[in-house]
Amino acid sequence: MSADLVSCVRLARLAQAACALSLTLPSCASATAAYATEGDEVTPSPSSQARAAQLTDGQTFALLATLDSAEVEQGHAAITKATSPAVREYASTLVEEHGKSKEHIAQLAAQAGLPLRDSSEARRLRERNADTMAMLLGADAAQFDAIYLKVQLQEHQTQLQLLDGQLQREALGATRDPVLRARSMTQHHLTLAQQIKGSLRR
Repeated sequence: MSADLVSCVRLARLAQAACALSLTLPSCASATAAYATEGDEVTPSPSSQARAAQLTDGQTFALLATLDSAEVEQGHAAITKATSPAVREYASTLVEEHGKSKEHIAQLAAQAGLPLRDSSEARRLRERNADTMAMLLGADAAQFDAIYLKVQLQEHQTQLQLLDGQLQREALGATRDPVLRARSMTQHHLTLAQQIKGSLRR
């Protein structure tokens, strides 16, 4: 693949990621996403809710681990690039807590005898995270803190919608308690991000 083609692919992925996060890059009209965004609010599309309701317990464990992995990866980027001490501390908290959560999920799945099963939802989350990471790593240092917080506000709202979709399943089985714990942690992290964003504005 030529260098020019590689650059074009990277630019396209950055533009798509920025569009999904409601940033100011152009050419967002043709981008598609599983979630419709408005400001810092995120609303799941009906198809996303349906997909979440169809996951098995093994797929749900894998989905929770995928969410944790994405937060850890994004947190490491913020620890390296953020200029605000509050943002770096927040990122460190997410790395620690999501790292422990991922280990706990693996232990619970093993105890329940449930192998982690991939799903189209988990694959979409990995693709979304790859786009987000490309944007974060390519962000200008002066804008990084604002971009990272924007990402966290939207990602955690998206995660709450996904987790709520799982809690609506009639046969949640062994994943009910892990999903509830993940939802509680996600809500806490969203609240922290909102507080930090407000403090940086003052």
